[in-house]
Amino acid sequence: MGIVERFNCTLQEWVFFIQDSVEMRLPSTKHCRAWVKNLPIFLVELDNSVTRLLGISPAKARKKEHVFAKTSKPRERPIGFDKPRLSHDVLIRYLLNPGELESGRRCATNCN
Repeated sequence: MGIVERFNCTLQEWVFFIQDSVEMRLPSTKHCRAWVKNLPIFLVELDNSVTRLLGISPAKARKKEHVFAKTSKPRERPIGFDKPRLSHDVLIRYLLNPGELESGRRCATNCN
């Protein structure tokens, strides 16, 4: 999702930069549609530019079967990929007894 949002922001910046520069030369009663003519050029340029999260261009990424994106923020701790995880179809209803809830007499982290 972040890649799509970044694509939209970059496209907006490029299109509005051209749009504003052309409209400044036109009379105030006319509107410019130059961005419609230049949209295929922008899309090809964006498609072939290297993205920071992928390290390759989106055109090359579509040709690959698996693409691993870099993290957008550096992590403070290692992410446990090797830890066992529950499947998506496993439901857990009650982990604590009713008296062991935070608002009850005992705190869940209290071992006594």
